[in-house]
Amino acid sequence: MVEDEISLPEGLAMVEETLVLIREVEALLAGPSTVSFRERLIVRKEELEKAGELENPFMQKAALLLARYEDLFGVDDFIDYEA
Repeated sequence: MVEDEISLPEGLAMVEETLVLIREVEALLAGPSTVSFRERLIVRKEELEKAGELENPFMQKAALLLARYEDLFGVDDFIDYEA
């Protein structure tokens, strides 16, 4: 196997773990589910950052999820950061 390759069972386990984390974050989000998950996550994250609540359980789970998106799936633009 090439260094960056993983087995199908490992890949499926990573996806399932990520789905569990998404569900946990989703449960902590406010707003109607008709608004996208991404938009609600960004709004909540920005609200808590402005309030200085960086140790909030939502912020901890959101940080884990965003790190997982980037590290495992290569998604590094889930949240648009202002320059």
